[in-house]
Amino acid sequence: MADHKGQEAHAKTTGTPDPVTTPVCNSFSAQLNAQVTFTGAASGCELQQCNSGDTWPFVKADGTDFKPIKFPLLGNQYIYIKSTLTVGSSYEFCSNSACACNTGAMKTVTITG
Repeated sequence: MADHKGQEAHAKTTGTPDPVTTPVCNSFSAQLNAQVTFTGAASGCELQQCNSGDTWPFVKADGTDFKPIKFPLLGNQYIYIKSTLTVGSSYEFCSNSACACNTGAMKTVTITG
């Protein structure tokens, strides 16, 4: 247990955000630059912009926009929260019908400090 606490302390001091694992059909909160793992995404499920003017919150490891996000992801693809978003704000993203979300298409990610 001490080792786990030491790892948490190391992550906090190095500025590495906590990774987030969330069902693809849920809204969630995350820190800037956090790695995001979506669970329960059926093959053919896509996350995309709800409206063309919306700020897209997800990027690839190299910092370029990751849109749309198509599942299943390729083996070496990872999703991150964009570093230029505003803490305390929420950003919309939508799922297509293949995701089979009974909560509606629109979700949000809220950026935490």
